[in-house]
Amino acid sequence: MEFVPAHESHARLWHSWRQDRSAIEFNPFEVQDHVQLASRLRSCSSDLSNRAYKEYRWFVVVKEKTVGTIALSRVDWLKSEAYLSYHIAAAASGQGLATEAAAAICERGFASDLQRIRATVACGHLASIRVIEKLNFSYAETLTRHFELPQGKVDVLVYERMR
Repeated sequence: MEFVPAHESHARLWHSWRQDRSAIEFNPFEVQDHVQLASRLRSCSSDLSNRAYKEYRWFVVVKEKTVGTIALSRVDWLKSEAYLSYHIAAAASGQGLATEAAAAICERGFASDLQRIRATVACGHLASIRVIEKLNFSYAETLTRHFELPQGKVDVLVYERMR
């Protein structure tokens, strides 16, 4: 597995993954087309040593195929904390790739002086909950009716891991 810096050329692929049924079912995506996603990719970094950004994103490559994206977002360097997010394409899910990628990016974050990494997961998203728990994140709180998803407002579980 390797992590390549996010680039606007990834926007169409990322957009296609966001159309997957499971992605829509469990993630409160702001509706963005590939042009808007390309703009978002231009505004983030993959270099954690440059503290000027609030989002750091990489694309996950396995056997020369781009299979997902992973990010540390809402980074607050003064508080030394960030939020972890990941998305593995449906065609590559179920292979442990999210767990492996998230573990590696958490280690990069901690090596860059982050002290706390949080993750939010929609209640019922059992695969994502398993990923977070395998990484030794601890349950922190439940945000009641926090995400608006196609099935309505759902609770969100907040997990965190300390350095």
